[in-house]
Amino acid sequence: MSPLDRLEAAHEALISALDDGDAAALDFASAELRAAARAAEGYRPAATELGQAIRIAAMGEAAQGRVNFLTEANARRVGALAAARGDQRVALYGRQGK
Repeated sequence: MSPLDRLEAAHEALISALDDGDAAALDFASAELRAAARAAEGYRPAATELGQAIRIAAMGEAAQGRVNFLTEANARRVGALAAARGDQRVALYGRQGK
């Protein structure tokens, strides 16, 4: 399997795990993506592979968008729970978050 094929498969698995909300699959896909990225270090795609490289970059952006959405959804849920208890909003992420 070429480095780009491995990266593409890893991104597909990551996106699927994010969409399914499967924590075990997410852990596995994240580890596979890290390994695929390490294996592709220094790899320069041939001209015939540029389309695939662009597609993989778009998949990375799609995965990041899903992560951002889930992060915001969790922050809203925690904020709603804090408000129901009469507490101030809890900072989950950033300098004040954990």
